[in-house]
Amino acid sequence: MSIEIAEAPGGSASAVGLTNQATALAADAERSGVAEGTSDHQGFAANSIVLSNLDNDGDIMLLVSDGGNSLEVLLANADTADLQIGHGMATVEVKTASGDVTLNAANNNIFASGGSIFTAQARVNDNLRLGFGNDNDMALYQRSTALAADAELEAPNIIVGTSNHQGVAANSFIASNVTTDADIIMLISDGGNSLEFLLADGDVAHLHLGFAMINTTIYASGDITLNSGGNVVLANDSLIQRDVNDDLTASTTQSQGNGALTAEVNEISTVGSASDTVTLPSAIGGLKVTIINNGANTLQIFPASGDDLGQGGDTATTLAAGSNVVFQAYDATNWEIV
Repeated sequence: MSIEIAEAPGGSASAVGLTNQATALAADAERSGVAEGTSDHQGFAANSIVLSNLDNDGDIMLLVSDGGNSLEVLLANADTADLQIGHGMATVEVKTASGDVTLNAANNNIFASGGSIFTAQARVNDNLRLGFGNDNDMALYQRSTALAADAELEAPNIIVGTSNHQGVAANSFIASNVTTDADIIMLISDGGNSLEFLLADGDVAHLHLGFAMINTTIYASGDITLNSGGNVVLANDSLIQRDVNDDLTASTTQSQGNGALTAEVNEISTVGSASDTVTLPSAIGGLKVTIINNGANTLQIFPASGDDLGQGGDTATTLAAGSNVVFQAYDATNWEIV
């Protein structure tokens, strides 16, 4: 069954029709009164309702009336092949009963000025670029395969030019600003005041960490490495605060391994008997340990098992009451007094 829609009341019939198609139609196939020329459609099942405008460059528009005022709901613009939804609406809500809502663009999904709000999960699939800015300056990207060091991702405009990076494993998240000399800044709000905690300055290749923070703490279960091609520089009037354990008591079990020291600076306040004992941590080249003996008796100091304090492997040395000593490890076994 087909209903033809006239151009105007009393006018001639047009090529606009609303039909109930009894038989299915394959994708991109043509059918008289339904699809013509070189068509582009997904096809439909039998007993489908089809609305079709076969007039060249004729549009289809849907409107509703709000208090006597017509508001556009949908416009399919044939001349520009442009579908617009919700032009006259205050809000547009796209819902599903239980599945996903998919934005399946051959090019970009663009969120216009005014912003977009997601009240449920929003997902960008692997190897698809989520861009920001009119010129796609900033990108977020989830890469499904590994990327070698200094390799570029020019096609999706993620990593460009002659890059300098360490490479990433498969299923890595990449954030990139591809605009020349532009920066990335991260801020938080404290009582309504924005505070910078990270700035990557593209113009001078300078990373600033913790600029507006009162304290910046870096944690690791293993080592923290400062790997500079130049020098590690402390700003003017800045000091390094060492790890200190004070008010320690030397072990009365006077053998290697007892009274283990764990800080860089160790103040022994109690040495109950001569040769009460402490033991240094295992030597690591560059490690430095200070021992302060504020006890009443001579302190016995052992190296960790297999290490050497300069007296021979596994051999103790002593520190008189009221004295201090600094041990410097120059490899994984040996210490020197400095």
